[in-house]
Amino acid sequence: MALKRKKDKTKKKNLSKSLLVRDLTGAAVAQISLPEAHARVDSYYFQKNNPLAAKNILTQIIKQVPADDGASLKLFKILLDQRELDQAEVFAEDMLKKHAKSAAVLEAVATFFLQKGNSAEAIALLQKGLKTSSDKGAMLRALGYAYIASGEKKLAIENFERAITLDKHDVPSYWGRIRADIGSVSESLIVALKRSLSAKDHMREDKTSAYFALAWYYEASDTELYWKYLHRANASIAQDHARTLDAFREDTKGTQKLMTKEFVARYENVSSASENPVFIVAPPRSGTTLLELMLGAHSKTVAVGESTAFNYAVLEAAKQYRQPPFIGTWPADEFGRYLASLRKFFLNFSNIRKAGDLRVIDKSIENFGYVGAILLSFPKAKIIRLKRHPMDIVLSCYHQRFEGGHDVFFNLEAIAQYYINFQRQMDYWESLFPGRILTVKYESLVDNQESVVRTALEYCELDWEAACINDYRNASAVRTASEMQVREAVYNKSVAKWEQYEEFLDTPFKIIDSAYPISNYY
Repeated sequence: MALKRKKDKTKKKNLSKSLLVRDLTGAAVAQISLPEAHARVDSYYFQKNNPLAAKNILTQIIKQVPADDGASLKLFKILLDQRELDQAEVFAEDMLKKHAKSAAVLEAVATFFLQKGNSAEAIALLQKGLKTSSDKGAMLRALGYAYIASGEKKLAIENFERAITLDKHDVPSYWGRIRADIGSVSESLIVALKRSLSAKDHMREDKTSAYFALAWYYEASDTELYWKYLHRANASIAQDHARTLDAFREDTKGTQKLMTKEFVARYENVSSASENPVFIVAPPRSGTTLLELMLGAHSKTVAVGESTAFNYAVLEAAKQYRQPPFIGTWPADEFGRYLASLRKFFLNFSNIRKAGDLRVIDKSIENFGYVGAILLSFPKAKIIRLKRHPMDIVLSCYHQRFEGGHDVFFNLEAIAQYYINFQRQMDYWESLFPGRILTVKYESLVDNQESVVRTALEYCELDWEAACINDYRNASAVRTASEMQVREAVYNKSVAKWEQYEEFLDTPFKIIDSAYPISNYY
């Protein structure tokens, strides 16, 4: 008890500590409390979109209150959001030294390792944390997710179940357990999850995970319950679809207004870059992970997943030339030097730089808006447009628990509008760069994988290697919503799956059909 009282006193002392916070010019602003400093950070970053000001205050908090792991975690998140991965890697090591027993820090750094594709390092860190951190449940849960990423289903299940044993209200562990292997979930586990939802007022995010978990559980046995929980899951996520879609449309309109046929003719021979990265472009849940891993199994390539490398290049070039982070707003007359910067920043991005001489296979979702800039920056780049039946995409997106930044995918109408905008943008790129983009259909990839992969390799100017269809499931870590599926044999049970739920998908069907007649897909 004495130790606990001492910790409480230390916590109160930190909360009441007065900080001298200076602005970006170095001038003193005010003496403020720690909570007020954090409130300013949240205001700068989440409301005013000013990461520099937020980072400035966080750096001062960390210096003056080194025990505050919350400040370190916020700064780490900003570095990741801004794609400053090299700085994030150095900062992660510093956080581990200062907050070696903080479960939140250990989880954040382990997740970072997983995003880099290093599941072994993440697992080792969490196993160590299991011995040192007081929050054993958090460590077990994080280990469960790490084992999912590395394809070790049995170990993932064991850790999730141990976490639930420690805390029957640990909703994220219920979600992870059901996600790891729905077929082996017991009815008693579902009953326990429902009891927890009734007995405790969980955080919104945990409720969302719980509803998704219940929807997945009932998918195979009770259609009504499946959709009941699926609707609850999606409706529980705060969002502003109209604002998101409007921004989406304005961005694509601006890009198309800038990048005309005349613009492409002016700049298509400016770059002499020899690098030839491969970009797989498609809406979420289109099979990009499967195709990426197949091509990434080639001896001369490396799959970097959703690296966001070109998005990072756009952000850095925008900073360099003091432009908005939207290519469509950049002045056309100066675009030659922008292309040089885009190349430089892309090639210097951590995951790309570490690929060395291997061809990069990138499937970042954002790339569909950058196809024109990519092909002008890297004339030898390859763009693979992966298509899937639109209604299967709608169903799969609505069924999926996306992690942050994808709120447009939690509403059936918004998903349909997103699909239309996405396809129109890709159609525009094909009109500007005829013959430069290869189209592949997910259904063909599933039904005749060798033929499709051979075609894709030929387009990428790579020789055929059997490993591309035999060994792709051996990837060390997969950080997408398809974590478990891609490690199984290729199957076609998800093809035309939407037809089982046609009555629930009438609205998105009509929206898409009005722009892209669905009967024309096949």
